[in-house]
Amino acid sequence: MEFEASGDNSSLLTHSELAAKLKIDVPEVHRRRRLGIFPYLLLGPKVVRYYWPSVLAALQQRETTGPLKPSPNPRARKAPEVAKSDG
Repeated sequence: MEFEASGDNSSLLTHSELAAKLKIDVPEVHRRRRLGIFPYLLLGPKVVRYYWPSVLAALQQRETTGPLKPSPNPRARKAPEVAKSDG
């Protein structure tokens, strides 16, 4: 990720600012970040920012690769495996 040296951090966005720019809700921003769709900067343990040009580039790249795949439910449990008997 490359940043401009101008000192202008207007390209660094919070979750809510990015959601407003993309006209989506904040939970969707979180989901797309977890899926690796939105590149982000971790500035501290709980401080996440998005670099607008990188987000746009990621979206344009996805535009050519097709729609999003459904995300697996992280809370879903796998069914226990049943041991097969030979008899």
